This record gives sequence, C-alpha cells and structure tokens, in this order.
Amino acid sequence: MSNVATASATPVGQPTNVVQEVKFTPAVSVLRASTVPPEKAKGDLPYGIPVPGQKGMVTSPYLTQESYIDVSGFAPGSAVKDPYTGKIFLVP
Repeated sequence: MSNVATASATPVGQPTNVVQEVKFTPAVSVLRASTVPPEKAKGDLPYGIPVPGQKGMVTSPYLTQESYIDVSGFAPGSAVKDPYTGKIFLVP
C-alpha cells in the first residue's frame, strides 16, 4: 500500500476557470428596543422576526427593509417598542 497522493495539475499555459463567490452584506442599521408599560401592551401583538445567526436581534414585524432591532436584554414574550415605527411588538 502506498502513501503517495496523486493530484492532477493544470498544464502550463492553460487558463483555469476559477469562480469565487463574493457576498456583500449591505449596511444594516441597528437600534435598541425600549420597554413598554404593561397597560400599553394590550391586544393581539405580532412577534419580532428573529435574524438568523444573530442572537438577540430581530427585524420589525411592521417593516420590510433590513433594519435590525436589539432585543437582547428582554425576556421572550416581553412587549417592546419598535424604534423605527414606534409600534409595539413581542420579543420572540
């Protein structure tokens, strides 16, 4: 049994077709949610939308743009104020 690895090389003079995927992350603004008095947190409120891979970050259930809201200091189910719209939502 041989421990020699074989590799195929590209002959000199032949171009290689290397494709590199580059992902650009657009600038995203991040604002902190604020507390809401219990008397204002009434009714059927929507939940913030968790940001994949970003613990404690959500997007507003009221906006469609890429604006993150930091809810890291709030317990799940807490009512918080959306800093972009002023509307109230629940922490997931």
